Amino acid sequence: MNIKDYLLTKNYLTLPKADSNQRLAYNFWYGLYCHIRPSENSFVFCYDYQTQRIIKQDEFDQYLHHYFDPLLDAFKQMPSTRPLCRIESPCMFIVIDLSDHNAMCITRHEIKYVSNTSFCTASLTGMHLYYQDSKSAYSRSGTRFYPLKIHDTIDYIPNVKAGIFNDYPDFRPVYDVLKQYDHFEWYDKMPFTFTEVLTAKKTSNASLMHQHYKKSQNMHIKWNKLKLNECMVFMHLKQKLTNRDFNNLYVDFLNNKHDYYIYLNMDYAPFGTRLTNNYLAWYRIYLMRKLAKYENMPVNDIYYENDVYDFVNLVRTLRIKPMPCNINSEKRLKTEEQVLIEKMQLVQLNQKLDSKTADVPLFKDKNGKWTQLINNLKPLNVTILDTKRKLMLEGIKQSNCVGSYDADIKCGDSFIFHYDANDPYTVQVKQMDNKYRIVQIYKKYNQDPDPQVVDYLSNLINR
Repeated sequence: MNIKDYLLTKNYLTLPKADSNQRLAYNFWYGLYCHIRPSENSFVFCYDYQTQRIIKQDEFDQYLHHYFDPLLDAFKQMPSTRPLCRIESPCMFIVIDLSDHNAMCITRHEIKYVSNTSFCTASLTGMHLYYQDSKSAYSRSGTRFYPLKIHDTIDYIPNVKAGIFNDYPDFRPVYDVLKQYDHFEWYDKMPFTFTEVLTAKKTSNASLMHQHYKKSQNMHIKWNKLKLNECMVFMHLKQKLTNRDFNNLYVDFLNNKHDYYIYLNMDYAPFGTRLTNNYLAWYRIYLMRKLAKYENMPVNDIYYENDVYDFVNLVRTLRIKPMPCNINSEKRLKTEEQVLIEKMQLVQLNQKLDSKTADVPLFKDKNGKWTQLINNLKPLNVTILDTKRKLMLEGIKQSNCVGSYDADIKCGDSFIFHYDANDPYTVQVKQMDNKYRIVQIYKKYNQDPDPQVVDYLSNLINR
């Protein structure tokens, strides 16, 4: 059975007829359908986030009324004709286009706002392409194509059992493959991509897949207990840690695998990624768990987490090998961090700043994200650290690692300034829930701030 014949048997949505007698939601859905369906060879599916399943055609009319009629009624009563924005879409529309005879193109859309004529959508994260002849899949980002990542599914549906291609032979879920093995948990459902399962002998990860299921042991590690991305992480860590620290981390991971995955999915995943094959993230979680045990503190404490983040960031930047794991107290963490800061300062002093970029502002604040904060800080004796030169000088002056925060400022994630009170302070601010929040504030040598200074600044930046 080819893909088109297979999709004809599934719960795809058909084009409704626009009718003046129909409820408003029908006509709005008609405009949306025409917008997201690029050709006659396209299939549109609706995945409901709440029930985690594909909505059938005979259920869709009621689904449309339930979720969107109240929204449209509210929109009609609005005095202005401007679009109603920032809608939290209850569903995801998956569009599978078979116009190209060589490849299947899959995109996804969410309803983001309502205008006076139709629903309006935004396309999410590029597209997936599947070439049936070669059984290879790619994800497009911008103008470039990458092999489909290990944690991605071809149809974007996170619930494997509800997937569109759940029973299509070429897309047999790895969930079924894994059932025959022990230690099956909810976070082990997708250890490989379907292409890696189908082409195990050809893939560049064939050796890893072989090690995944073999019974032999290497450095006391039972590789058959690990899924593919875990094998990749431990292969990286094996090269970065001492044998003792490596085995300790491995044992801690096996006994607390659920906790590791919970921390990996937190909103503040390190280094701008949530990929579980980031060995630095696993190393960071291990340090946080050790400190939490000895200090009797919650693992996700905001100041506590940022301290570990800074330490790991320095280890990464300086390429420290083996990576230190003898961090059993917060005092020891700050002592070790200070040693790395001094090394970082020596490196920075030996590097020549590019005269063309050293004094160029790292952000221009075009969207006005920091405008109110800048205005609130004007009465104070502050210096906004908005260039690479200012950050490096602040790091040397205060003996901290702020010199490595240029990427955070450039992407608009953080706003950093120097504040002179009774003592000099380096302050990092982030925007959370439409409010400014101080996430780090330290005196020289990363000494803890005075509580009254923290309270004063916290109130001032949001006045």
